[in-house]
Amino acid sequence: MEYYYITGPNRGIGRALADRLLALKPGASVIGIGRTHAVEHPRYVHR
Repeated sequence: MEYYYITGPNRGIGRALADRLLALKPGASVIGIGRTHAVEHPRYVHR
């Protein structure tokens, strides 16, 4: 399993990157590091 850490996942490039990774990589999990929680997905964790 692959893990990706993304800062600023609530908007802009960070959000687009998180959405793209979750859509194109079925074995990947995304850990978002930011102030607000904007992404809803089973393989996404917000910190």
